[in-house]
Amino acid sequence: MFAVIASAEENIRPDVLQRTSEALLGRGSNLRLWPEAIAGERSDFRAAVGVSGLLPEDKFDRQPILSEDRDTVFVCQARLDNREDLLRALDLPQATASHVADSAILYRCFLKWGRVCMGHLAGDYAFVAFSHKKKELFGATDHVGHTRLFYALAEGRLIVSTQLTAIRACPYLKPTMHEQALGLCAEAVFLKGQTPFREISALPGGHSLLWSNGQVKITRWWAPQDKYQARFSNAADYVESARELFEKAVQSCLRSSSPVSATLSGGLDSGLVTSMAAKQLRASGQSITAYTSAPHLDNPSNRRTGWDADDAPFAAKTAAFHQNIEHIVLRTDGRTALDLIPQIHARSATPVRNGANHLWIDTIAHRLRERGSRVLLTGAHGNFALSYSGLGGFRELCQHLQFRAAFGLALDMQAAGDRAAWKTIAGGLLPQSLFDALRFRVYGEKVSQSLPACLLASDFQKANSEALRRLRPPQRTRKAFLRGALSPAMLWAADPLPQWGIEFRDPTSDRRLIELLLSFPLAAFSPAGQSRGLAREAGRGVLPESVRLRRTQGQQSADYSSSMARQCANYRQIAEDMAESPACIRLLDLALLRRAIYAVANGETSPVLTGRIDRAADIGLFLLRQNAGG
Repeated sequence: MFAVIASAEENIRPDVLQRTSEALLGRGSNLRLWPEAIAGERSDFRAAVGVSGLLPEDKFDRQPILSEDRDTVFVCQARLDNREDLLRALDLPQATASHVADSAILYRCFLKWGRVCMGHLAGDYAFVAFSHKKKELFGATDHVGHTRLFYALAEGRLIVSTQLTAIRACPYLKPTMHEQALGLCAEAVFLKGQTPFREISALPGGHSLLWSNGQVKITRWWAPQDKYQARFSNAADYVESARELFEKAVQSCLRSSSPVSATLSGGLDSGLVTSMAAKQLRASGQSITAYTSAPHLDNPSNRRTGWDADDAPFAAKTAAFHQNIEHIVLRTDGRTALDLIPQIHARSATPVRNGANHLWIDTIAHRLRERGSRVLLTGAHGNFALSYSGLGGFRELCQHLQFRAAFGLALDMQAAGDRAAWKTIAGGLLPQSLFDALRFRVYGEKVSQSLPACLLASDFQKANSEALRRLRPPQRTRKAFLRGALSPAMLWAADPLPQWGIEFRDPTSDRRLIELLLSFPLAAFSPAGQSRGLAREAGRGVLPESVRLRRTQGQQSADYSSSMARQCANYRQIAEDMAESPACIRLLDLALLRRAIYAVANGETSPVLTGRIDRAADIGLFLLRQNAGG
C-alpha cells in the first residue's frame, strides 16, 4: 500500500505526508518514507509505502525505489503472477528469484518498457513513478483494478493512494460528499471513476494516469482482442486450453507467506478454484481450509425456483472429494449490515453495494486471521469468464451464417436438458429488446406490487434518469459477454487489506485466462449444449459429478430477511435520523424506506428489497457520519 503527494514546486510540507500515511491501514509497523526524514525542507514529491508481507519475497522489498540518476521515485503494491516469464524477459537469473521482491521486478519492467509495461504484466498491482526533472507522475492499475488506486487534485498538487482513507486524510484536501454517486449507489448503479467524495476519483481497472503541467490524463491501456475467432475445430481443445491457463492462474495465487484459504460454495466457480488449489497443494503435502457461508437452520429462508437456500451440502461434497480440504461451515449469526457498516465506513471510507454479503465475508475473514491465514481465494469473476453460460452462442453463429452449427447447438441444448430448442431459437432470432422484456416478465423476480421498486427521491430520479437507465445490459449478445468479462473490480465494497488485513485472490479474473476466453466463440462455452459447459468440462475429475452437473444455484444469505426483521426497530430509528439530514431527503424517499422496512418486519423475504433497504441505510449513515465530522 502507498500514498504519494506530487507538486510542480517544492512546497509539500513534511507533516502533510505524515498525517496522510498514518491513515494507511493494514500496514503493520513497516511504514517507509521518502524522503526518509519527516523533518526537513519542503519537497516536490513525498511517498509513504507499507509492505503487506503477504508474499515470501516481501522481506526483500526495498521500496520506495530511487533510480540510479536519482530522478525517478517508484512505489507500488503488487503481486505478479507471471514472475518467471518476467525474470526471463529481464535477463534476471532464476537462481536468485526467491530473493527478488515483486516491486523490484515491476520497477525493472517500467525501466525496460516504460509506460506500456502493463501489457507485459499479469497479476494484481498498482504503481506510480514520479520524475523530478519532468515534474510528471505516471501511474497504472491492473487490468480489472483489483488493486485500487485513488487520486485527487488539491491546490496544484496531486495526491495518489491505494486506500481511500489515506487520500481523504491528506490535509491539502477538503473532501465533500458526491451526492449523485451516493444516490446512484442506492440502486446499485456505479459510474466509472466515481467515489463517495466529489474531489476524489478512482482510476478504473485497465487504465493509466499521467499528471503533467497540473493536468491529469486518463488512458485505457487494456483493450484485449474481442473479435469472434474459431480457434479450434474440436470442442475438447477449447476445454483443454482454458483448463491449462486456469490451472496456471490458480498456481500463481498460491504463492503466499501464510497458509492459503478459500471460499467454497456449492457451485462451479469457487468449487473449481478450491478443488484445483487442493490438487496442486496436495503434491507438496499441504492442505487448504475452505469456508462456506450458510443460513441458520432455524431461520426461514427466501425461496426461489431453481435456487437452493442452503449450499452447505453441495460444498461438503466438493470438500469430501479431496482429502486435503478442511471444510468449515459458518452459519449466520443474526447480524445485519447495520452491525458492520460503521466499521466499513471507518476503515474503507465507502458505502457498499451488498451489505448482506459483507457479513459472511467478515465472519470468514476473522476466522482466517484466528487460524494464521491472510490469503483468501475466491471465484467472484467466474460467471463472466470460465463459467460463462454460453448465452448468445446461437445468435452469434447465425450472425456468421453458420446456420447448421447454430441449429445443432439448439438441439444439443435441448438434449442436455438446459432449454427447449424453440426457446433457444426464439431468443436468438427475436429483436433483443423484445426478448429481454419478455424474459424479465416471465423470469424476473416477482416483488409485490405494493412494495416500493425504488427508494430514491422522485426529483433525484428525474435528474439522473439517464444514469439509472444503464441498469440492464443487452442479453444473448457478445457485447453482454464482453461487458461482464471486462467489468472492473467493485470499488464500492470493503477493501480487504485495510478492513481485515487479508488479501482476496481470484484466479477466475486472471488476465491471461480472460484474454484467451475473449477469443472463443460463445458456442465454445456450451460444449455438448451444456450451459456453463466449458467450466463443467474443465471440472471433470476435479469436482464430484453431483456438483459438476448441478442445475440449481445456491443463494447467498438466503435467511437474511429473518435477521433484518428482528432488527427493524434499528432500521426505523436510522430512517428517523435520516429525516433530519437535508442531504438524505434530497437523495431518498424516506416514506418509501419506512414502508419497505415495515414489509420486511411483516414477513417479506425478497433479497432485492432487503438489499435496497441496506443500501439506503448505508448511505444515510455515511452522510450522517460525514456531517458529524467522522
